[in-house]
Amino acid sequence: MDRVSLLSTILLLYGLLYINDAYSENTFAQPSNTTTPAPNTTTTHVTSNTTTLAPNTTTTHVTSNTTTLAPNTTTTHITSNTTTLAPNTTTTLAPNTTTTHSVTTTKTASTTTPTPTLEPKPSPPETGNYTVKIKNEFCIEALMGLELELTNSTKTQQYFNIVPSQINSNGTCEKSKANLNLTFANSYINFVFAQDDNSYYLDNVTVYFNLTRSESWYGNATNQKLLKTENGYSVKCKNTPKIQLGDTMNLVMTNVKLQVFNFKDNSFGKETTCKYDHNFGLMIAGIVIVVIVVLGVIIYFIWHKRKSSGYQRI
Repeated sequence: MDRVSLLSTILLLYGLLYINDAYSENTFAQPSNTTTPAPNTTTTHVTSNTTTLAPNTTTTHVTSNTTTLAPNTTTTHITSNTTTLAPNTTTTLAPNTTTTHSVTTTKTASTTTPTPTLEPKPSPPETGNYTVKIKNEFCIEALMGLELELTNSTKTQQYFNIVPSQINSNGTCEKSKANLNLTFANSYINFVFAQDDNSYYLDNVTVYFNLTRSESWYGNATNQKLLKTENGYSVKCKNTPKIQLGDTMNLVMTNVKLQVFNFKDNSFGKETTCKYDHNFGLMIAGIVIVVIVVLGVIIYFIWHKRKSSGYQRI
């Protein structure tokens, strides 16, 4: 073989080897970036985020957040928040639960007690029902209207009626003594009842009435023995005498029906009428008329006898 043919053959073999090498490089070349997925992991596109994925975790699209996921946790779309989820945490909503937004308003109660209003003239007071119970058994039951007659520093007389709806009542009961206490507007009226072998009665009354810081009244009346009634009976009294509690205060009781001690079935006993309701005026008038008649008869007989004696002398 001549030199020209040998050289041609060598160049041809060299070209074939070059083509073969180039083909092998294109077929088996690896890309410059290598990603090794974690086992059993599904990875979805994450934009501008750094996400560390734990095994067996599914991450859904998260925007502008850095989220660290605990194992076996599914995170749903969260915007502009950083949330750390506790592993294997389940939140259960109670069925048929309604949550209502409430607004709480705090009111500060006024500690100022309204000033009682005094009237220039007396008026019939409202009748209230005041009771004291011991072990659900009546010890005192009093139906009555109450009015205070007050004389102030200028010697002006004014009146104050007790309003039953504004009264707090309480009391105590012992074997032979009972107490009824009525409180109102920083003031109080206290009744003390006593009992002996055959009867009971209103024995003491104490009143404190506060009008203003600079003007108030206090009075006490003892050993009254008012509304005296047989034990086991109730007493009814339309008109009672004024209870004088000092020089500047009197207590008026009207339309009274009262019983203390010895209740049966929590009911009033047989009713008696107080002596103050007896019409002594009519009795006095009747007595006066009888006396006049008797005197007239006596004068007539004396005059008739003298007349008869004069005829005999003639």
